[in-house]
Amino acid sequence: MKKRVRQGKKEEIPQFPRYLLKVNGKRIFYSFFDAVVLLDSGFENVRFGRYVLNADFSVSLMREEDREKLLKAADEYGASK
Repeated sequence: MKKRVRQGKKEEIPQFPRYLLKVNGKRIFYSFFDAVVLLDSGFENVRFGRYVLNADFSVSLMREEDREKLLKAADEYGASK
């Protein structure tokens, strides 16, 4: 599991829920952090999928709130560089 450092403490990056993104024609479920990095990367071929994979491996539809949360985090991530 990936780790990040926040205020001098290492934290594990949550791996669920995972968001379906289509990148260069391939559909893959990404963690929140990985999805944010991809959305900020500038790739033209990054598209939202329709589903979210939950920790119990159930699948739900991606809501507009999920998309907005990812896009807002990607903007903040890009601004912090």
